[in-house]
Amino acid sequence: MRKTKMITFAIATALLMPALAAAQEDDGGLLLDKNTMQLGGMVGFDVTTYVIEGEDEHTSAMLVLAPQFGYFVADHLELLGRFGVSTQLADEEWYSERGETAIDFGLGIQYFAGDGPCAYFGAQAGMEFWNVEDEAYKWFNVTVPVGALIPLNQHVAVDVGARFSALISLEDDDVAVLEVPMGFLGVQGFF
Repeated sequence: MRKTKMITFAIATALLMPALAAAQEDDGGLLLDKNTMQLGGMVGFDVTTYVIEGEDEHTSAMLVLAPQFGYFVADHLELLGRFGVSTQLADEEWYSERGETAIDFGLGIQYFAGDGPCAYFGAQAGMEFWNVEDEAYKWFNVTVPVGALIPLNQHVAVDVGARFSALISLEDDDVAVLEVPMGFLGVQGFF
């Protein structure tokens, strides 16, 4: 019986040692060091108002789902890739006839100021494809992400912020769109 207790204690100690060591290393700050990888995403709502000459204004919300992956090339400096899907949320007949959806992807860089609750800002560029009334539209997208990470532990943080985007049509030189989102809520994991 005593031998069984000692073996059980030894196995439990061996299994708990890495967790205890990791807990002691956790200084309360996020893992934002060089060679760290980041995986996360966000859910957001964008309010879009269309002003078309000679017509009434049309306003609706877009539901946005956007996963992203990043790699820290230096402490607090991250290269990232993103993918996003947006769909229109509107009861108005003008929108239901249009059936607008969008897919976007891009690459960017972000800088994080601090380790604990920390602010970040960056720049991203990519492509965006809209499907409106069964027609496809192509846009070049430049985005400025700003926000703050609120750490839950060293590896997980809640992400709150906004993404400001300028879209430049690749098909019509006279068309450009500025998107100013209401904000978003996301979760980021660092490993």
